[in-house]
Amino acid sequence: MEKNKVSTHPFKDRLASVMKLLDIKTQADFYRAAKIDPAQYYRVTDGYQNPGFGFLEKMAVAFPQLNISWFLTGQGDIFLNPLNNKEKQIIENFKELDENIKIKYEVQSELYGLDADELSKLEQSINKNSGLEVVTDNKETLHNHLLFLQEVRRKKYLLLKEGKKNLVVVMLGSDNINKELLVNKTEIEELITLDPEVIKLLLKL
Repeated sequence: MEKNKVSTHPFKDRLASVMKLLDIKTQADFYRAAKIDPAQYYRVTDGYQNPGFGFLEKMAVAFPQLNISWFLTGQGDIFLNPLNNKEKQIIENFKELDENIKIKYEVQSELYGLDADELSKLEQSINKNSGLEVVTDNKETLHNHLLFLQEVRRKKYLLLKEGKKNLVVVMLGSDNINKELLVNKTEIEELITLDPEVIKLLLKL
């Protein structure tokens, strides 16, 4: 015998709002991401039961920014840390991009903080070694080489993001690209700390 639908059933609309804001395309994408049983998911969205503790817990784990209190009551903000207008505009602009451009944007966003931190550490190392003429005379060279290594890293991250859609990944394999990234990481670390080997190379210039 089919259970009666819950008389007041706002959860389908609230789930739709969450999916739209998180740019989740399908209901299947949502319940897979949250690891919710499909049958249970549709019982809730079709109005045959209210979401239980297990349902809510899985949503909270999968989407920690989601305000579960809002989901239950409809009151307050959808997200625990609501976005300001500028942040909302950035997300809207991102949604309008072609998929290939989105991948490049994601890579740049992921590495932006790391790039800036490495540049700051290199500057600190140069200042600490300001007594070495070979360092101060080659400050621009050091900066340019760091930018070069960071660009190499960006390109390899992009390859991994594109995956088998990119012929280079198919030919080289992701494992080899990851190994190249480890080498790149070591080279950057040696550069920004002004490893003795880097100093020796500067002396040869």
